[in-house]
Amino acid sequence: MKEFCRKNQLDPSTMTKVSRGKQDNHKGWTCRRLGWGADLSAA
Repeated sequence: MKEFCRKNQLDPSTMTKVSRGKQDNHKGWTCRRLGWGADLSAA
């Protein structure tokens, strides 16, 4: 996530809060946590 945040000028710690459901979005971006071995082609 660090690289994605850097490229999109986002704060990684805030995006982590979004992924954990502690915050709805960051600068309009949303995300969710995927389990280990998740099929990324379906995301």
